[in-house]
Amino acid sequence: FAPFLLGLFLSASLNRWWSLRVQALGRHMDCVANIAMLASVHFPGSALLSARDRIRSLALSSVALVVRMARNDGSTTDLVELGYLTATEADALNLAPISERPMVVFAMLLQAIWVLGERVKMPAPSKSIFQLQCVEARNAVECIHTHLKTMLPFTYVHLIVYVVFLNNFALSVKCGIWLAVGIAEKSQLKIAAQLSYILIVPQLYSSLLCVAYVLEDPFGDDLLDFPISSFTQAVTRYMRSVESGTGSVRQESEMHGKLRQKFRDTIKAKVVANSPPSHNSSAGEPQKATFPVQCTANEPGLKVQKRISPSQMMETLVHSLDQLGSRVRQLGGRIEELELAYG
Repeated sequence: FAPFLLGLFLSASLNRWWSLRVQALGRHMDCVANIAMLASVHFPGSALLSARDRIRSLALSSVALVVRMARNDGSTTDLVELGYLTATEADALNLAPISERPMVVFAMLLQAIWVLGERVKMPAPSKSIFQLQCVEARNAVECIHTHLKTMLPFTYVHLIVYVVFLNNFALSVKCGIWLAVGIAEKSQLKIAAQLSYILIVPQLYSSLLCVAYVLEDPFGDDLLDFPISSFTQAVTRYMRSVESGTGSVRQESEMHGKLRQKFRDTIKAKVVANSPPSHNSSAGEPQKATFPVQCTANEPGLKVQKRISPSQMMETLVHSLDQLGSRVRQLGGRIEELELAYG
């Protein structure tokens, strides 16, 4: 009977521990990483590097504040020294209760993102993505707080502990009796069996109770507690990878943009240089080059002359070249597929 109750109690403790890891802390870490990724994408350029660093630092500070909330530690001085918070932000957080500081951080973070979004004219749907991530992170922090402040019922835990100790006492009495019988019969097998039973089984039950106790609050420094520092380092490495990845993409995009603009300028210069002068320009006005294009009017048999400017011709030429490049890429992909199919 006692092993059955102890197994149910340990299963409930493990379920709470896993739910706290995946649905609370895991979701919180995911939101922190997502906010950093979205900031790297929506706030590009070296001019906004300090703003992205501020967003990442605020997001990471929430992880440290969650641990301090669990340990009832209200210090924020070291977070200021490490650069996660500014002195003004730390003073604002110190006004809030310890249990609410990780949630206040996401309110501050969302406000900073909103102001920065107005500065770079970020569209409303993009702001909504940040808002959803901050709200989900706040809900994850609230879930952690709920798990830590709502333990298993005291009477249930007290009953389990009482049953385990009563079972250990009964085992001690039984093993003592059989040990006396074994000594009287001079049976080494009975003596060894009872000594092994009394030394292993009660200690195992007590150890399982200790494991269940440690699992109730995994935000400490015990062996079974969450490795928060390892989780934070993993998220920090991901943030750096995202920043370097988006930075390389931005540089390549800027390079292609410069080459494209240079190509446009070259085509425009050639078109203007080779364009015939206009005969309609009045004296004193700069001549504008136009090119005749034959087109058909709505009425059958009627032909009219329509003229386009060099810039319009350049746009048409560039568009045609883009379509040609797209067709060439499609053809190259088809050739690769055929090579793979036929060896």
